[in-house]
Amino acid sequence: MFLPIDALETIDRGDEGGRKSFTYYGYHKSRAFIGTQGPLPGTFDCFWRMIWEQRVAIIVMITNLVERGRRKCDMYWPKDGTETYGVIQVKLLQEDVMATYTVRTFQIKHLKLKRKKQGSIEKIVYQYHYTNWPDHGTPDHPLPVLNFVKKSSAANPQDAGPIVVHCSAGVGRTGTYIVLDAMLRQIEHKEVLNVFSFLRHIRGQRNFLVQTEEQYIFIHDALVEAIASGETNIKPDQLIEQLNDYNFQASQFK
Repeated sequence: MFLPIDALETIDRGDEGGRKSFTYYGYHKSRAFIGTQGPLPGTFDCFWRMIWEQRVAIIVMITNLVERGRRKCDMYWPKDGTETYGVIQVKLLQEDVMATYTVRTFQIKHLKLKRKKQGSIEKIVYQYHYTNWPDHGTPDHPLPVLNFVKKSSAANPQDAGPIVVHCSAGVGRTGTYIVLDAMLRQIEHKEVLNVFSFLRHIRGQRNFLVQTEEQYIFIHDALVEAIASGETNIKPDQLIEQLNDYNFQASQFK
């Protein structure tokens, strides 16, 4: 079950050690994330009700539906058009497919609320679906992951609720995403980081986050890459100016 409280019950799928889901602390922010198992058909209704009740604007999905011949997550959104899950109607508005991830735009509507009493009965939710992260493993290179973490995290409005993060069982890849986001923010604000301490802290809320040694090493490799590379995205209106800047080009080449 998915319930809008600190401990959200899940069902053990048996492939990544599924446990309970919790709301986690981010960097200097409480209730920054809800980490959870990928929804099952029996929990679709509860999942979307949680999205509504917790004012979620961003869903981060870090698994494919099928990996190595095994079902890892069920498709909890409409392939096209509109589907109703309990009291929540979900409409797929747009799907943008990139090299390593896909962004889906949903319009969700609460079918039992009255507009006059409860304000808006519709809202927009974005799903950032990373499609190139192997189960129990790590991506070949951290740069696409860093770009994905930064973009999906930055897309969450200031007044929105927690970001919902899920993989298959919600511990390995989910924990890796949460640690990367928190440490990137800590680097930006303090120019220091402590991966071990933060992971120990959130593991007190949910066991087995960052499930494998390989994932733990990947976090460090990704953060080293982030520090060495800096910001690699350039806004269109800055492109011409920076292309004519020799010092900028030399630093990027280095």
